[in-house]
Amino acid sequence: MSAAVGTAIHAQQSRMELNRLLSSINDIESSSRGFVLTGDPDYLQGYGSRRTDVQKHLRKIPDIGSNNPTIQISIRTLSPLIRQKLDHSSMLIQLRRNSGFEAARAEIVSGVGKKLTDSIREEIALLDSQQMRQIIAEGKADNRATTASRWIILSGSILSLTILIVSLAMLLRENRLRSIAEKLLHESNDSLEMRVRQRTLELATTNEALLESSERLRLSVEAAKIGLWDWNIETNQVNFSNDWRSNLGYEERELGNDMGDWENLVHPDDQARVRVDIQRYLAAGIGAHTSEFRLRHSDGSWRWINSRSEAVRDANGRPLRAFGCNIDITDQKRAETERTWLFDFSPDPHCIAGFDGFFKELNPAWTARLGWSVEELKAKPWLEFVHPDDREDTELAKTVLINDVPVMNFENRYMHKDGSYRLFSWQAVPLFNENRIIAVARDITEHRLVEQALQTSERAVRAFLDALPTPAMLVDSKGAFIALNEALAQSLRRTREELVGQVAYDLLPSDLSASRKAVVDSVFANGKETRIEDSNGEHHFINYFSPLRDAEGQVISVAIIALDITDRKRAEEKLELQLDELRRWHLATIDREDRALDLKHEINQLLEAAGQPVRYPSAELTTAEMQP
Repeated sequence: MSAAVGTAIHAQQSRMELNRLLSSINDIESSSRGFVLTGDPDYLQGYGSRRTDVQKHLRKIPDIGSNNPTIQISIRTLSPLIRQKLDHSSMLIQLRRNSGFEAARAEIVSGVGKKLTDSIREEIALLDSQQMRQIIAEGKADNRATTASRWIILSGSILSLTILIVSLAMLLRENRLRSIAEKLLHESNDSLEMRVRQRTLELATTNEALLESSERLRLSVEAAKIGLWDWNIETNQVNFSNDWRSNLGYEERELGNDMGDWENLVHPDDQARVRVDIQRYLAAGIGAHTSEFRLRHSDGSWRWINSRSEAVRDANGRPLRAFGCNIDITDQKRAETERTWLFDFSPDPHCIAGFDGFFKELNPAWTARLGWSVEELKAKPWLEFVHPDDREDTELAKTVLINDVPVMNFENRYMHKDGSYRLFSWQAVPLFNENRIIAVARDITEHRLVEQALQTSERAVRAFLDALPTPAMLVDSKGAFIALNEALAQSLRRTREELVGQVAYDLLPSDLSASRKAVVDSVFANGKETRIEDSNGEHHFINYFSPLRDAEGQVISVAIIALDITDRKRAEEKLELQLDELRRWHLATIDREDRALDLKHEINQLLEAAGQPVRYPSAELTTAEMQP
């Protein structure tokens, strides 16, 4: 192989090496920018291997065009640019990690990295064109050398036909090698162009995805009303984002950039604590810092803020800058306060319990209801406070909760410190990911006793109704049958099961229905017993409307008893007739006695006129008594 052909092949290999170098640099650029815009570590996969590839290419670059001064000058320019680009990419990634998106974004916007990349591409393009010119020049030189050799061989001497054949064979071999080299060059160029187009398309797609991700991030920050800030610790100047100011109701001109301006906004009760927190964090070293405090809104109100930040430090750990964001958590704090108020002041026992069977948090109502202190209740598994007969069901309810299913209206008995038991009705919801249970219990001990008393009372009333020979019933405020006896059911030609729940008024004539409803409504309203007497022509009744009350004295039903007084009415009517007859006889008797007395008096007067003694002295006395 001639030196010219070897030089051409070497130049082509150098071109391929330069293109691989450019491809690796483009990969490093895409990885670093992707990480800066999204913070996703996945973008840094392969970043280290690409840096290693670039270092290998850098070591090979000095061999390119070693006999070409022009190419050597370009190489001496290219190598420092590549090293600067690698250092800048590392610095950009570290800045994103330590100082956040805004700081890294500001570095990208400065254009330093882009200028380095553009310069590298220009130098590689220049080297590529120089290598191409060298390939073409070496090809021409090789052609001239071949022609001179032919003339020397023909004109010098015909020493040997063998030498001529060998020379021709060498010439053919060199031409064949040249053809092979040209073919390889074309194939390499095609492959390189294909890779360049593919990488260009991938880079465009990546840049588009990065821009879209960056836009989503920007919109998310704006939607969440996150206020960003950048504190230069050395100058004590703070840059606040527009959202930071607007979240507190301030215009840009209303708030300065000095750290003292920010401190003046902090609530007086929080200033000392916040100042100590900041000093402690800056002196601590690495890591992020989170703090909660109140800032004064422009309207004079106080807003709770959650501030998260991280400091950028020099090689000695000295803090230089701090970047962070503020999130308004006023509504969250208000909700927490309300929940705390409800938790602490609720008359019902509230608790947070663990799947391990122990109480974690209890409100004061537990002590009020059971007499145990909160510490005593938390010291033992809750099952030890449950009535022995209820423990199996309680364990079953716990298993249901552990399987992420709420439990509603579950009842069990808890032991009071005095040894008695209180009946609780539970509403419980599991926090499956936290292995905890939130539950509210209602003490229904008295309510259950009242229910039992009412049931006993109702059973007694039903027994009383059944014992009555006359129709009797219990109705609610709407007039519906709650209970009735067999006598009433037979009179209505229905079974008791059919009648319970029906409205009694619907079974009466319209005129009687209205009057009965008015009476029942009156008893429910004033709670007074009412008695009504009526007749259907053949029979006479007295209807008693008596209120039944619950433990609070409220009327819950009305007992209606109809007494058939037909026989009594008939006896009263007969007695009245007899009394009338007796009165008439008595009046007649009195009339006869009056006439006899008058006759005796007249006889006495005649005897006196005749000069004879009176015959009926008593008549005279009675008459004298009757004189006025």
